[in-house]
Amino acid sequence: MVQLSDFENLLHESVRIHGHLCPGQVLGVKMSMCGLREIGIIDPKGKDKKSLIVFVEIDRCATDAIQSVTGCSLGHRTMKFMDYGKMAATFVNLETGRAVRVIAKEDSRQKAKEFFS
Repeated sequence: MVQLSDFENLLHESVRIHGHLCPGQVLGVKMSMCGLREIGIIDPKGKDKKSLIVFVEIDRCATDAIQSVTGCSLGHRTMKFMDYGKMAATFVNLETGRAVRVIAKEDSRQKAKEFFS
């Protein structure tokens, strides 16, 4: 089971999949953790995997992080790309109907850069 509270491990896995550490990885992992918590998804790659869909609004690094944490992907049709050019993603719990849109603030990229040197 994925422990959403374990930011370091989720970030490490995201970096492994994406290929390098960057602010987008930090933001995508944090956005995913927040979104999943808010919609009540505890085990996105296990028992909750059929209950989750994610709409991403960015085609950048953060999307790889979101895929890494949630297990959602375009190929599995559990991730949808909406080209709005925003650092945002909407997480939907298909079982409960709960949804939340998580948006990274303008200054979040700089804060994410400060996370690593």
